[in-house]
Amino acid sequence: MSPLLSAANSCRAKKLLTISLATAVLLQSAALAEPAGPLFNKTTKLKHHPALLRGYELFMAGDLAAARSEYASLLLLDSRNPDALQAMAAISLRQGQPELAGEFFLRVLASDPRNVLAQAGLTSLKGQSDSMRSQSLLKTLIAAQPDRPVLHFALGNLYAGRGLWNEARQAYLNALRTEPDNPDILFNIAVSLDRLHKPGLALNYYLRAWALADERSSGFAREMLLARLREPRQD
Repeated sequence: MSPLLSAANSCRAKKLLTISLATAVLLQSAALAEPAGPLFNKTTKLKHHPALLRGYELFMAGDLAAARSEYASLLLLDSRNPDALQAMAAISLRQGQPELAGEFFLRVLASDPRNVLAQAGLTSLKGQSDSMRSQSLLKTLIAAQPDRPVLHFALGNLYAGRGLWNEARQAYLNALRTEPDNPDILFNIAVSLDRLHKPGLALNYYLRAWALADERSSGFAREMLLARLREPRQD
């Protein structure tokens, strides 16, 4: 891949996978991937800075340390850059640092209190301790911006954390409608279907998640998905 995204693909630099809920509780009880969805939504004077584009490429390639370095260099030039701050939050979550991720989300909100994606990130991080309040806030955000898959995805994670698998599946399906090529969304739908005792239906989503994981970064462990694919399945 070239050092910079091509002009045809540069618009994809406005998307980054943000992990809305990276808690051990979810990972252990639901075997869910750390969820993902589009992140960048606000332009800045540095929106075409090379560090932003390189950071996106490195994140998608799974080189989190190098991606963090690129975004950190951008923040030295513009400490309030929301794209770089939200990217740092996403990387922190992927690296198992939710407290640090929360700090980055708060820095976004300090400059833009209405930033929906930063609100969703913080809401998801707090969801385990105040699930009902977080659920209510996410539904309010979804009502205002129903086409944001990251919001539906975060809501699905809250439902999954409470064992409400039918509601979780529907929330993930809502996310999939506007981002059909996200392997993490597909994987979480499959897990939901497994929990609803529909292994045959789940298999299709696992296979789609596996295929797309070859093309873009994903939060789930490939070994775990492979193990699920090998399980005998019959609805």
